[in-house]
Amino acid sequence: MARGLYCEGMVRNTPVRCFSRTIDPPGNVAGLRQWVAARDGAVMLESHGDLESDGKYSIYAWEPVRRLTVSAAAGVDPFAALALLCASRHCFEISDFPYVGGWIGFFGYEAGRFVEPSAGWRKDERRLPLAHWGLYDTLLIYDRKVDRWFVSAVEL
Repeated sequence: MARGLYCEGMVRNTPVRCFSRTIDPPGNVAGLRQWVAARDGAVMLESHGDLESDGKYSIYAWEPVRRLTVSAAAGVDPFAALALLCASRHCFEISDFPYVGGWIGFFGYEAGRFVEPSAGWRKDERRLPLAHWGLYDTLLIYDRKVDRWFVSAVEL
């Protein structure tokens, strides 16, 4: 039987509840990757390597409950946009879990013009977003150091 861990904490004076439970390993990890990749808003952050210093966790998530996309045409500082979202209760750290949910995403290289505006950035012809982030409330996590899978969720 799978064992579950439950936590409650406070983030900016707002109660946060999260849950993590060990699960049986998927029989076909390649099939799992294909299934996740086909889902809306799919994210796969995988750790590989043989050294002790190599990454420990692989994180799989899909169907974010909220998204932030900042296009270059918008003229919005993507760092300020994410900071505004992080001022809400959706950014937290609970030390008993490697990651229980929250924002996963990226800043594009061209977002650097908001950090160093005098660098003479060229116009991006590819029209890629400066930033794209998803708010994920449920994750599938693999701890490769102890060969254990678990699901983690947070009430957002």
